[in-house]
Amino acid sequence: MALWPWVSGYEWSGVSIEGFASLERWLALLAARPAVQAGRDVPIKRDREAEIEQALKAAPKMLA
Repeated sequence: MALWPWVSGYEWSGVSIEGFASLERWLALLAARPAVQAGRDVPIKRDREAEIEQALKAAPKMLA
């Protein structure tokens, strides 16, 4: 459970978990927990998908 915040950022980190069915299932199960959903919104409600998209757009600029 303590690793979920780190592992759930795999997309932002540019890491693929394709082919790791157990890991994908584990991430989904924990993400569905009400306490995890509430914790993700502290201190503000965030749009995770938009943040990932923004980070992916910025990455090439940072590497240039």
